[in-house]
Amino acid sequence: MSLPVLLDFLRRELAPTPGRGGATLRLTLACILATIPVFTHRIPHAMIVMIVMYLVTVEDTAGTLMATVLGWLGATLGITAALLALEICVDLPWLRICFFAMFLVGGLFLKSTISIPGLGSAIGLPGALALVLPDVLPSDPEVLVDFLLWVWTCMTVGLSVNICVQLLLSRSDPLTLLRRELNTRLRTVESVLGNLAGNESIEESAAFLNRLTIAGMSRPLALLKSAALTRPWARERREGIAAIITLVDRLVTAAVALAKLPAEYTALLPHDLLVQVAEGCEQMQQAFDELRLPSPRERLALTDERKTGPVSLLVEMEQILDQITLAFAADERGQAPPAP
Repeated sequence: MSLPVLLDFLRRELAPTPGRGGATLRLTLACILATIPVFTHRIPHAMIVMIVMYLVTVEDTAGTLMATVLGWLGATLGITAALLALEICVDLPWLRICFFAMFLVGGLFLKSTISIPGLGSAIGLPGALALVLPDVLPSDPEVLVDFLLWVWTCMTVGLSVNICVQLLLSRSDPLTLLRRELNTRLRTVESVLGNLAGNESIEESAAFLNRLTIAGMSRPLALLKSAALTRPWARERREGIAAIITLVDRLVTAAVALAKLPAEYTALLPHDLLVQVAEGCEQMQQAFDELRLPSPRERLALTDERKTGPVSLLVEMEQILDQITLAFAADERGQAPPAP
């Protein structure tokens, strides 16, 4: 990789984004506060304190809280089971290998079968690593138990300090973050269509659209899962919101295909249709900005003409916008969610 390409990659990946500065400040503050009990009580293996804080912290507070609780429970169960296993097989290498395989397979099995994310890994991985300790540390049982208990203490300190800082300083509601993700995609599609209507360059907007396509819908779906855990409004409408997320992804994909068309084809696109679809994206943004769902009365075109050539992509995008409004047509109760 050449130096200009590397610098461009770093500039793009390290660019300031909404919420990144606050998240960095909270994690840094949590690390500083965690050093107080580490130094005052001379806790060994303090690096584990910082590592677990980094692993469980996500942008929304609900996801961080869930990861913290599940990580602590899983690590506690895994280390407890490992201590019981070492009591049996500390002097029997072949039996330790069997327990090691059992912890690994059991953790992977739980990870793939239960719906609670990360719990299987949090149980299986610490337990499997603990069974390797007799080959690394002195075989004195007291040393092994002391090491595992200090590891559990480090994890408890790190997770406790981190979740306190996140809950006190973070105002990241999953629904608000989800709205921001959807609005970013709608705004970018609107920008591409507006530039096409004005015969302006779409290179920058198209490049951002490509990055959104690569990112996919994994983050919005993860935010929806967190919102469904903490907000009854989102839990009652989970299927409809998931449908909106999928439709917005289809809208982005259609806009990417439209942006990749040669200039001689995009020049033939009807100006009125470009403007109409761009205005539809703006209407969706306004609805999401007001923390409500778009009403079918606001927009319902379902155009079924001019479906040949590049125009068919615009028609498809227009119909996707209509389908977003129809996602909640059968349930118009409480359009606006309660404040977080």
